[in-house]
Amino acid sequence: MIKPIKFDLKLNNGETLRTLDDLKNNLSPELFEHFQSGKLAKWLRVRKLQEQANAVEKLLAEIHDREVQSFKGLIELFGGEADVDSLRTMIAERKKMLPSGKNVDDEIEQLKNENSFLQSKIEKYESCHNELTKVFKEFFDVFDTAKKSLVTFNLFTDATELVPLEIKIKSKLEDLKITLGKTMNSTD
Repeated sequence: MIKPIKFDLKLNNGETLRTLDDLKNNLSPELFEHFQSGKLAKWLRVRKLQEQANAVEKLLAEIHDREVQSFKGLIELFGGEADVDSLRTMIAERKKMLPSGKNVDDEIEQLKNENSFLQSKIEKYESCHNELTKVFKEFFDVFDTAKKSLVTFNLFTDATELVPLEIKIKSKLEDLKITLGKTMNSTD
């Protein structure tokens, strides 16, 4: 049997409800959001407070029944007919489609997490971009030096003078390959 995971209820005022006493000390309209979302009943169940969880679920069911009866009355007011089961289904489907079907705090927290994740990716890409820019600049500086050296290279000069320049160019190319490899791996 899977052991249920305990979770805390968070309120907008910064309070975190961990115990029944915390709940009793923080009875506020914010608690109604957790009630309507069904989170309060789950919170009570994982704390083995079955009696309270059942009572909360009963209250929630009564509210849903009143919604269905109110919707039925509205339909009948304008000469329509509908059975309670189909109305209950219609209301449940409609609630699933509404963005407020989730707790607003959960939605905000999810958006904050997504924003943090995206921000870290942007910072990573900017860092890679800056590193590549630096390596390319160093490479082209060496390349420009080599080009100037070749222009001024005297045909009668010994070709061995170009060896250190060739080594420097090869080294910069190798650095560029390594940096590109790291960049490609780190952005995956």
